[in-house]
Amino acid sequence: MASSLYPGYTPPSLQHVDIIEVAGRQYWCKTFQCTEQQLRAAVAAVGHDVNKVREHVHGKGYRP
Repeated sequence: MASSLYPGYTPPSLQHVDIIEVAGRQYWCKTFQCTEQQLRAAVAAVGHDVNKVREHVHGKGYRP
């Protein structure tokens, strides 16, 4: 799934949520359908693991 400002962007790792780069934040916000604030809060709470961030944002058992 590409970011709107960075078409074709794919993060270096699909298992690690990168919030350092703008393109990375946009990619993960779009992927998790959340705001940047929600994404940052999730990473602060559970770390950078994609599955943990997804569960934090959407609840346990969420599947897109």
